[in-house]
Amino acid sequence: MCVRDALELEAKQAGVKIINSVSVDQIKKKQHFQIHCKENKNIYTADRVILACGSKASQISGSDGSGYTLAKMLGHNISSVVPALMALRSDEKYFKKLAGIRTGATVQLYIDGRLIDQDTGELQFTDYGISGIPVFQVSRYASKALLQKKKVSVLLDLVPSMSNDDFAAEMTRRKEQYAHRTAEECFNSILPAKLIPVLLNLCGIDKKLWAVKVPEDKWNQMIKICKGFRVNVTETNGFEKAQICAGGVRTTEVDSHTMESKLVKGLYLTGELLDIDGICGGYNLHFAWATGTLAGTSAAEEE
Repeated sequence: MCVRDALELEAKQAGVKIINSVSVDQIKKKQHFQIHCKENKNIYTADRVILACGSKASQISGSDGSGYTLAKMLGHNISSVVPALMALRSDEKYFKKLAGIRTGATVQLYIDGRLIDQDTGELQFTDYGISGIPVFQVSRYASKALLQKKKVSVLLDLVPSMSNDDFAAEMTRRKEQYAHRTAEECFNSILPAKLIPVLLNLCGIDKKLWAVKVPEDKWNQMIKICKGFRVNVTETNGFEKAQICAGGVRTTEVDSHTMESKLVKGLYLTGELLDIDGICGGYNLHFAWATGTLAGTSAAEEE
């Protein structure tokens, strides 16, 4: 709010007329731009137009995707727009038991069996799937692949601080040292308590069974699943819960030095409307501000 108020104050000081509570449903370019507004039926004329409409993500902020329509109306091509930086969903029933768990993990994204991207950080289990920063970082690829009807899965390393060999050696040692402790107790301090019984059950191990009585093949299966817990991804959380979108106006159609359209003189395109998206960490905000500043400066300097 403070940023918006500061910008609004400067705009008023410069004599800028601000029109609220109207939506633009059409822009035509003849000698000048003609901007048609739906609510008040007015048609405004302009020498230059900057489209800074945002994407379709998080529509509560006012981003309804109309910018894509306006850009297309003016002759631009739009790459498929999908939600990004959001949680991934699975149809596995056991996620309801895992909801609320947070743990460090490495998240590897596979598309049609091929590793595409990975990230490490705090993973959050939800009642419908997985969330957290490392999931957000790889979600754009999942979103595009699902749109193309490809098979998407995630492999979770739930003990990223240890190599496969070191973890296997540690759990073999624990099985011997705590032979007359339960299988569940052997994994305490390694995994979140709420997660252990779910994984043991997936491996067919009774959580109350003494470690010494757990068959070797099932114990090894548990070790393997801790280092490679596969989740089949069926869908994403959608535009309404996404932080950004991937896709948009093709960058080949925009001058990167001015943000002016190469197809329509006097038209400028900025921010998330373009087919550029970044990972978490402020990169998308910075890109929006940088391109907005560049477009505004360039439009003001044009003769």
